[in-house]
Amino acid sequence: MTLAALDDEPIAIMPREEPAPSFNCEVKVLATPAPAAMVQLFIDAPCLTQERYTLHHNGMMVSGVTDVDGLSSMTVPALSAEAVFIVTFAAGDSAVAKAEVSSIEYYDRAIVQGAGLNGLQVHALEYGAAYGEEGHIWSGEMGDVAVAARGEGGFMTRIGEEVALNPQIVEVYTFPTGTALNEGFVELSLEAEVTAENCGRDLEAQVLQKSGSEPMSARELTLAMPDCDAIGDFLVLKNLFDDLNIARN
Repeated sequence: MTLAALDDEPIAIMPREEPAPSFNCEVKVLATPAPAAMVQLFIDAPCLTQERYTLHHNGMMVSGVTDVDGLSSMTVPALSAEAVFIVTFAAGDSAVAKAEVSSIEYYDRAIVQGAGLNGLQVHALEYGAAYGEEGHIWSGEMGDVAVAARGEGGFMTRIGEEVALNPQIVEVYTFPTGTALNEGFVELSLEAEVTAENCGRDLEAQVLQKSGSEPMSARELTLAMPDCDAIGDFLVLKNLFDDLNIARN
């Protein structure tokens, strides 16, 4: 009979495991004030590439989509001096950014928003301008932010990515009421073009108006569109916005 040793033989020390690479999946938003009471937003969502998100700001809702790197940017009209912007994704990820926009008190804004807008347009006739003339500001003639910053006229902003299903689109007319160089009136209206997509249907949207430092007004709009034999016609709604009375500054 042979006795075997009961002591364990020493074995080599096992190598340590390399730590798995970690990915920073936090959603980040940077808000930077821009001329004419606008705010430049930069969204960084490295784990949410080519994903739809919704931007929320003082009742305004805008759809956006990140690119292949999870990045996105947009320039948004501020609706408050202490501007708070919230970005939310369908998966539940979100982020918040803030910006100080002290110049908001010098600007008036007329806003329409809805799912795709479906032919809805804000029109502004500045200082007695007729349709198609200089001073007629709409999505076909957007105006210039630099002109507004000098107090010479208004401009239009249309924001929202239209690649997703039922995207939230916003159209905003801005006028520098508090710094305007000339006195006069700006006539505001909302128009609805009858298209193949909206004919014979009810259009739903929200109409907002912000005047300087005054609280923002909001109303819901449901508009019964004509039948499809009226495609190409326009409905002009002149009682949804208050016209602007501009005093010389």
